[in-house]
Amino acid sequence: MPGTDYAVDLSQGTTPLGAGFLLAPCYVLTAHHCLNDMAPGDDRRHNIAHWTEATGHPGEALRLFRELLHDRTAALGPDHPHTLLNRYRVTRLMRPSVGGDGLTRLLPVFLRVFGEEHPWTRRLRHEIEAP
Repeated sequence: MPGTDYAVDLSQGTTPLGAGFLLAPCYVLTAHHCLNDMAPGDDRRHNIAHWTEATGHPGEALRLFRELLHDRTAALGPDHPHTLLNRYRVTRLMRPSVGGDGLTRLLPVFLRVFGEEHPWTRRLRHEIEAP
């Protein structure tokens, strides 16, 4: 459909790469200064970190998730569902370097906050059991 794509200026670090077009208009990457103005509970920052990981940049995704985790913990508290989801993401991305213990430590908190059958609790259990 004409007019449904979004043009964005792309850069890598401080090197401008020019304009780019996103195929899915529901995910628009914004400038870093705009990300800083988003509230800690705003899902857009989480989504950007998620799609950064999904497109093959786990190191950058970990950085984005860590920043968001800091902000969410301060604003929402350590046991808020959004904060816990962020803790899961950070711990999972760090798993190759620190092992599965971090995920195992999250399980009692997930059980208390979400319950045994919640999809996030089940996903965490699956991650813990995976080799």
